[in-house]
Amino acid sequence: MVRGIVLLSSLATMAMSAQDIDVFTRFNVLDQVEKFESAATESASSSPPFIQDEWFKTQKLDHSDATNPAVWAQRYFSSAQFYGGPGSPVFLYINGENVARNTTVVSTGLFLNELAKKHKALVVSLEHRYYGKSQPRPDFSNANLKFLRSDQALADIVTFQDHIIRTRNLTADSKWVAFGGSYPGMLAAWLKLLYPSRFVGAVASSAPIEAKIDFFEFSDVVSEGLRCVCIVIYFVGYYGKDACVNTVRAAMEEVHRLLTSPSASDAATIKTLFNPCSNFTSDDDRFVFERQIYRRFQGIAQNNDYGVVNLADVCDAFAVEGPSPVEKLSRFYNRTVASGRCTYNDFVSEYDYAKNTSLTTTGMKRQWAYQTCAEFGYGQTTANAKGAFSPLKFVTPDLVHGYMCRDAFNITNAPANVEATNKKYGGFNLNVVNVVFPTGTIDPWAALGLTNATGSANPASEVVDILGTSHCRDMFARRAGDDD
Repeated sequence: MVRGIVLLSSLATMAMSAQDIDVFTRFNVLDQVEKFESAATESASSSPPFIQDEWFKTQKLDHSDATNPAVWAQRYFSSAQFYGGPGSPVFLYINGENVARNTTVVSTGLFLNELAKKHKALVVSLEHRYYGKSQPRPDFSNANLKFLRSDQALADIVTFQDHIIRTRNLTADSKWVAFGGSYPGMLAAWLKLLYPSRFVGAVASSAPIEAKIDFFEFSDVVSEGLRCVCIVIYFVGYYGKDACVNTVRAAMEEVHRLLTSPSASDAATIKTLFNPCSNFTSDDDRFVFERQIYRRFQGIAQNNDYGVVNLADVCDAFAVEGPSPVEKLSRFYNRTVASGRCTYNDFVSEYDYAKNTSLTTTGMKRQWAYQTCAEFGYGQTTANAKGAFSPLKFVTPDLVHGYMCRDAFNITNAPANVEATNKKYGGFNLNVVNVVFPTGTIDPWAALGLTNATGSANPASEVVDILGTSHCRDMFARRAGDDD
C-alpha cells in the first residue's frame, strides 16, 4: 500500500513537470547531477566558486582540410581548485549533445571531481561543436551541418588540448585522462583509438560504441529491466517473475489490435483510454501513437536511477488486480502526462523539430538528429523486438529513422553511414588500451556497448558491469550504500 501511495504521488509530479520524452533527447548527465546536488547545495555552508566562460578562439572549422583557414570560438570551462601544480594530471570532461555548464568542473555531484581532489588534477570541460554557445556556423542548414561529425569533434579536443598546454604552461609530465558518458563516452574511447599518445587513459561510461540503424534491443532491455526489478520487489511470489512483463506485453498487443481494427467500437475504446489528439488518417499516424506509448517506458528505464518514476513503479502499476492489461496501461500512461492532455498522433508534424535550421544555443534536437543520420543510427524501434514491446509493429526502422533522415537532411544512405562508422572505429571490436567501460545492467543503451558478456577486444582495457543500475550511474559522486 505504501508503494502505491508513493507511486501516485510520483506520477502526479511527473505529469506536472515532464514533457513528452523525445527519442533523440536521450540523456543529459548534467541535468541529473543538478537534481542530485540540490539538497547538498541547500545545506552547504558555502557556495561553490563561480566559473566563467573561457574561449578557444582559433578552433579549426575543418580539421580534414589543411587549406581551409576558417576558425571559430569554442567554449570551455576550467577549475584549478584541486590542481597540484606542474606534473599533476589533467582531467577532461567531454560534453556531447548538450549545453555545457560552468558547474561541471566544480560539481560535488560528479565522481570525476572526487577523483580530481584525490589526484590533485586540473579539470577542464569542453563544449561540443554545434551545441550551446560553441557555434562554428551561422545556422543549421544542411550545408553547414556537414562539419558536425565525431571525427571533427575528436580533432577539436586535440587542438584544444594544445591550447590548454600552451596557455597553462603545462609540463610534459602532466598526464591527461578523458571522461565522458553516453555519446561523450564514445568520444572518450575513440580518442584513445585515434590519438593513443595524447591521453594515458579514458573512462567511457555507458558508451554505445556500436552504431546501428534498427536499435530494437533498447526495448528488449527495457523489458528485461521490468522483469528483473519485478523479481526483486515481489520475490517471485504472488506476482511472479514474468507477470509484469507479460501484462505489459498483453497491453501492447491490445493497443496494436485496437489501432488496426476496423470496428467503430474499438476506435471508441482507443479514444476513451488514450484520448488521441486527432483522427487516424494513416498507419503513419498509428506509428506516432504507438511510439508515444512506448516513449513513457523508454525514459523511465533510461533514467531509472534518477527519475521521478522508475521501473519498480511501473511494476506496481501493472500489479493492480481487476483492470485488464490495456486498462492498466491507460491508467499508468494518463497519470504520466499533464491532466487533460491528448496523445499526440500526427505524423505530418512529427519531425518538424528536425527541420528547423535556425541556430539555437539552448536546443539540440536537429543537431543530434543529424548526427544519427550521418553516423550513428540509434533508431529506437519495436517492430523487430522480442520483448514486451514487440507487438507495437508500427514502430519500424524506416518510420523512426529513415524517413526523418530523408525528409529533414536529404540523407538517403543512413545505413551505409552507420556501416562506415563501425568500420572507422571498430564497433564492438573497438581495440583500445587503458579505457574503462562502466555499464549499468539495466541501461537500455548497454545493448550497443561493451559489457561482461561482450568483453573487450583488448585485454588492456576493462569492462565493468554495475548491477541494477541504468544510464551513466557511475559518473555520479558516491552515495550512501554505494560499493567502493
